Amino acid sequence: MIKQQDSPIINSTIECPVCGTVYEVETIKAGAYIEDGRDTDFCPLERKWNNPDFQKYNPLLFFMALCPNCYFTREFTSRFKEWKSDTVFINGILDDLKEKHLHALENDEEVINGLASSIDADRYPFQTAIIKMLLGIYDEKLKSAYSNLDLGRYFLRIAWLFREYSQSDEIGEGQLARLAMRIEDSILRLSGSYEKLREEKQGLARASVEFVKDPHFPEGDKKRELSECYNDAFSDLEIAIEKYKSAVVKLKGSISSSSEVIGASSELLAPLEQPFDQNVSFREYLQELKTIWPEVPVSEHEAMSSAANYYKAAYEEGREIPAGQAIQAVYLIAELSRRIAKHEEASEYFDKSIKLAQEYISANKGDRSRTALARRILELAMQQGELNLKILEHKKNVSA
Repeated sequence: MIKQQDSPIINSTIECPVCGTVYEVETIKAGAYIEDGRDTDFCPLERKWNNPDFQKYNPLLFFMALCPNCYFTREFTSRFKEWKSDTVFINGILDDLKEKHLHALENDEEVINGLASSIDADRYPFQTAIIKMLLGIYDEKLKSAYSNLDLGRYFLRIAWLFREYSQSDEIGEGQLARLAMRIEDSILRLSGSYEKLREEKQGLARASVEFVKDPHFPEGDKKRELSECYNDAFSDLEIAIEKYKSAVVKLKGSISSSSEVIGASSELLAPLEQPFDQNVSFREYLQELKTIWPEVPVSEHEAMSSAANYYKAAYEEGREIPAGQAIQAVYLIAELSRRIAKHEEASEYFDKSIKLAQEYISANKGDRSRTALARRILELAMQQGELNLKILEHKKNVSA
């Protein structure tokens, strides 16, 4: 990591609860970077560090605390920093977790060594961020009662990392998937505009007939002038409609559905092809690890699928998610399901998130600050839910 006077990185000291090693954890100073917008699954769209030397680093690189001795990894929070005063962790979790982690560490074929040996934040910042997240997931799952909510959060962040990493390549599966979705969205919107134009034309035709029949309708030159105005309006509408029809036909000729392009891209263009450590590519590295640990995702799609599954498990259990946070969790299940083309399931959870948000807003009337997030999620759920329904209708029409 870059060390300089104006570095946005600060160091915090912590003792590893597994091996007792005291080490420094790199964290980010408040205000070290700014974000410009969020995607519909809350992934940051753009990021600008105040110090341009750090532009290649994703803040998620600093999300996990990794012991340099035994590689025990956990999300770096104030609670973990003060773990010695966490009686629940010490009395109910630590002994069993420590035994399982050290056992895995001693086995050279296990995941921990394979992941940790490839960490190099300076040479491979994105890959290292993913590896640290995977180590955190692995240690979380060693717990007898692991957190489905945290696992969902971690896999979601891996999906974000894959997305950003794909954008760094000249072309990749992630880019093709996003392009396919944008094209399909355009088809749906253009089709909708075409239908609206047809309705406007029909309405104008009906209005003109009624207008001409009106006993007060002028005769002579005035009648001819008004008729010409109507004819011009009809002509303009007809031209616009034909343009929309042509655009829709061209787009449909380019792509029949997002899933076809995503499937083709996975066969023809392997993502994450940059050489990694001693491996031909980072994807190959992850695929090899996947043979040992099947949960290792090798694409954004797989990471989103795992995230959705763990969020669903957390929501169905009910014990991990407070009522106020359930709105966001359910919305994420819906949006992630939509993104991985599980549209029927997405529709179900969009409806649930809308209902939860409306109930929460109604129960907290007058407190706009408290309901700000719920109102934002309600807006997103209605927007993405409508898009999801259009995709479902489009797929039905295509299959028919």
